[in-house]
Amino acid sequence: GYEYVLYVDSDIVVGQPLAPFLRAALLAYIDPRRSYHPSAPNTDAVLALFPDVGLSHAPYHTGVMLLSRHASAELLHAWAVRVASGKFRRDQWALKHAVDHTHVRARVRLLPVAPRTRYFSFVNGTVFRGGVPYTFLHATLYRLTQPTRWNFTYERMNDYYQRVLHVPAAYDFLTDGERGVQ
Repeated sequence: GYEYVLYVDSDIVVGQPLAPFLRAALLAYIDPRRSYHPSAPNTDAVLALFPDVGLSHAPYHTGVMLLSRHASAELLHAWAVRVASGKFRRDQWALKHAVDHTHVRARVRLLPVAPRTRYFSFVNGTVFRGGVPYTFLHATLYRLTQPTRWNFTYERMNDYYQRVLHVPAAYDFLTDGERGVQ
């Protein structure tokens, strides 16, 4: 089997080849001298993921994660126990609690959300107007149902998906009920 697993939420659109991201993520995961946070290099990483730049204000975004089948096992178990407990409204906070209580914070690597890498973003008007693909574009329901708040229209989003991501036809991302249409 493979040592590393890339987990991607079902509401994330992959818009670029994964190879450049995986190279950068594996280097950050494996080589402490290439850490994105050189002040706290990790020699034994258990998890590599993006910081959460969404509404939860949690330290970790759990929609895209690079895990080690062996090194991540204890943390994943601790996280699963916390999620199953029902004490956390969001899985991101359950993960933070698991990280803190399994004492692996120094072994969690945060991947860059810098615009130059275009590895990760949530759907928003800036992305759709920019016309460049992101490796991971998180199309969360709370954003899709509030296009005005996030400065986009469904027409602009469909244009981006067709022109930039080469989706062959317009796609209706939401049901009428999700849009509030009776």
